[in-house]
Amino acid sequence: MKHITLCAALICAAHADAQNLFTSSFESWSGATPDGWVGDKTTLENDSIQQADQNIMFGSYAVRLVNTESGHKRFTTTQLTVEDGQAYNISFYARGAGEIRTGLFDGRSTGSGYATYNVYNVVNGSTWTPYTQQVVAANDTTGAEFILSVRNTMAGMGHLEVDSVRISLAVPTPPTDATIYDIQFTTDPNGDSPLLGTSVNTGGSVTAVASNGYWIQSGSGPWSGIFVFDFDHVPTRGDSLTLTGVVDEFNGLTELKTITNFSVVNNGNSVAPEWLATGDAGQEQWEGVLAQVTMADCTAPADGNGEWTVDDGTGPLQVNDVMYAFMPN
Repeated sequence: MKHITLCAALICAAHADAQNLFTSSFESWSGATPDGWVGDKTTLENDSIQQADQNIMFGSYAVRLVNTESGHKRFTTTQLTVEDGQAYNISFYARGAGEIRTGLFDGRSTGSGYATYNVYNVVNGSTWTPYTQQVVAANDTTGAEFILSVRNTMAGMGHLEVDSVRISLAVPTPPTDATIYDIQFTTDPNGDSPLLGTSVNTGGSVTAVASNGYWIQSGSGPWSGIFVFDFDHVPTRGDSLTLTGVVDEFNGLTELKTITNFSVVNNGNSVAPEWLATGDAGQEQWEGVLAQVTMADCTAPADGNGEWTVDDGTGPLQVNDVMYAFMPN
């Protein structure tokens, strides 16, 4: 019985190791830098990457990252192999004072090769605290670098110390079925979706197509439209779509990204525009919704970006030519 239990334990351990892409407790250093780190995308100066040796979480050493500026700087792994569509968990312990988030460079076709960064974790204390964030690769490459992005570290708290980093394959979470209304409706003052970061199955009719994606709408009224950031598929206005995507916030706008399971159900569908006052059209509830205003005066002519301002007396509304070419007069 003991022999069988031991074999089972060894099998489980081997399986767990197979799920780990990278581990580092900063025990091995070559000169002034830790082994496995300071990849090509690192922007921290060498003297801002320091060996810590007091009250360490595991082993004898940790790494201290120094960046007192408000702009972030990167501390990256050396090159690793990732697969398109695979999610990776980045886990670590941190203490001190500063802000830290995770990211990934995998040479993807967007974002200059970088994935969208995760939100910052605010670290403020002498106790080692565990953190885990997830990134999804969008390219098959042997040249990926995982990123710890830091800013606003404080000398009086020892800046930011990091220990026991583990990068592992994430177990996929099945997408959640959600309507566009489910994705868009929010009571949060900043307008963020309640499903931010969630993979969702959804659908709607295409109301407009741009060079970097398209808008879809399901039904009518507020919270019924959304932008889909997608270079891989080029639907036509009127197409009814179903798709799977990840809910994201970009420049204050809710969108879907990392699109899979794209399917055109049928064609030739029409969506009636919402008739709105110019003072109302900029409200969060109308984000992504096909809308139209009438009897509004152009109060500022088109600028170099093709944007102009109209006002029907209820308030100004900025308009541009992203979806439809139009020359105001």
